[in-house]
Amino acid sequence: MSVNIPLFVVDKPVTKDFFWNCFGFTLKCSESYRRNYLTEIVTEEKSKVYAAFYKSAFVIKLDETTDANGRHILNIMGQPLNGSVSSRAAESI
Repeated sequence: MSVNIPLFVVDKPVTKDFFWNCFGFTLKCSESYRRNYLTEIVTEEKSKVYAAFYKSAFVIKLDETTDANGRHILNIMGQPLNGSVSSRAAESI
């Protein structure tokens, strides 16, 4: 399971109470997550993307939408072309 919780939300008392009541632990402050985990996670994810796309044809799709609060969100999606779609077809997407 994964969730998309903005990092600033972990500083809110209601979020801390929710995690304590439902899961029996409280969250650290957002700055702690940024300092101790974010750089490592970003580096790891960049390595995964690089390995998936290195020296291969791929398609990148951009999707703009809005969230529940009306903020604009840009999703960037990539897909390697593992022979399932010709490169000429990919150019027309």
